[in-house]
Amino acid sequence: MNKFCYLIATVCFLTACGKSKAPSKYNLSALSNPDTKGFDRALSKRQFVFPQDHLPHQNFRTEWWYFTGNLMDKKSQRPFSYQLTIFRQALKPHAITKSSLNQVWMGHLAITDIQDHKFYSYEILEREDLALAGFKNNPIEIFIDDWQIIFRDEKFFLSAKHQDIELDLELEALKAIALQGDEGLSQKSAEPGNASYYYSITRMKTDGQIKINSNKYDVSGLSWFDREWSTSALAQDQAGWDWFSLQLDNETEIMIYQLRNKDSSIDEYSSAAIFNSGRKILLKQKDFVIKVLRYWTSPEGLKLPAEWQIEIPSQKISLKLSPRINDQLHRFNISYWEGSVAITGSYDSKKISGYGFAELTGY
Repeated sequence: MNKFCYLIATVCFLTACGKSKAPSKYNLSALSNPDTKGFDRALSKRQFVFPQDHLPHQNFRTEWWYFTGNLMDKKSQRPFSYQLTIFRQALKPHAITKSSLNQVWMGHLAITDIQDHKFYSYEILEREDLALAGFKNNPIEIFIDDWQIIFRDEKFFLSAKHQDIELDLELEALKAIALQGDEGLSQKSAEPGNASYYYSITRMKTDGQIKINSNKYDVSGLSWFDREWSTSALAQDQAGWDWFSLQLDNETEIMIYQLRNKDSSIDEYSSAAIFNSGRKILLKQKDFVIKVLRYWTSPEGLKLPAEWQIEIPSQKISLKLSPRINDQLHRFNISYWEGSVAITGSYDSKKISGYGFAELTGY
C-alpha cells in the first residue's frame, strides 16, 4: 500500500523561479478528497499489461514509482540503503484539460550510510515539461530534471544526484511482477473507489554505484519496486499508516501495512501479502499483529515507533524489525520516516533473518 500518497492538497508557486511547489505527499486530504469529478477511480479489477503499465495513467489523480534497496560495498562490505521515488499529481483531470501544465512531478531521493549513521534525503518538484519532468516511451523513461527511471531490456536503470549524494543502479527482477490486494485492486476503505491499482517486484538484483560527498562505492544487493495509482483512497477517519516491505533470507517477501484511525484504533482494511515459491498468501487485518517495542524521539521532538514485533500465527511467522539507524526521517514540507530495517525471527519454527524498509506516516 506504500505511498498511496498523502500528496498534494494545495498548490502554491515559487515566485522566484515559477515552479509549482506542493506540500509533501503526506497530506491526508489529497487521498480523502471527495472531489473526484472527471478523474478515473479504482472501482473494479482490471487487466494489467506490461511493460505499458510502467507508464503514467494520467487520468488518475496520483501515482508513483517507488524503489528501495539494501546494498553493500563489494570490497569493504560497508552497508548502505537507498530510496528513489517519483510521483505524478494531476491538478485537474487530464481527459478534460489535455494540458501537461496540470501535471506536477515530485521526487524523493535518500541514501543511508549505515556505518556512519548518516541519512541524506532530498526532494525536487517540477511542472510537467519535456525538458524538466514527465515521461518518454521507447524506452520507457520517467524523469524529473536529471533524476531518471528507465525500463529497457527487462531491466530498470536508476540515476539521480543532488548536492552530496548520487546513485547509478541497474536492477533486474528475480521474481515475477506481483499484483497486490485483490488481483491488483488494493482497497483502502469501505467506499467504492477508495482504492488503488498496485503491483510490486519484490526482489530485484541490484548493482551499480553510489556516491556520498567525494567517496564512490561499487555496490550490490537487493531492491524492491512498488507501483501504484489512484484518485482517492483514504476515509475521513483514517490518520496514517505503518507499512513494511520485508525480504527474508529464505526467498520469501512480505508486504504488510496497518492503517491507523484517528481514534488510535487499527482499521479493518489493513492488509498483508506473503510471496513465496511462486504463490501469494493474502492476509486481512485479523490475521496479523504489529506491536511497537520501543519509540524514538527526533531532535525536533517527533515521537515515532522504532522497533516492532510482527506476528502472523497462521503462517508460524514471528519477526522482530529494528531500524539500522534511528534517524531516517525525511524533513520535507511534512516529515515522514522511511528507512532500512534489519529482520530477525522465525518462520515455520526455523530461524530467519533479512532486511527491508519501513514507512511511517501521520504521526
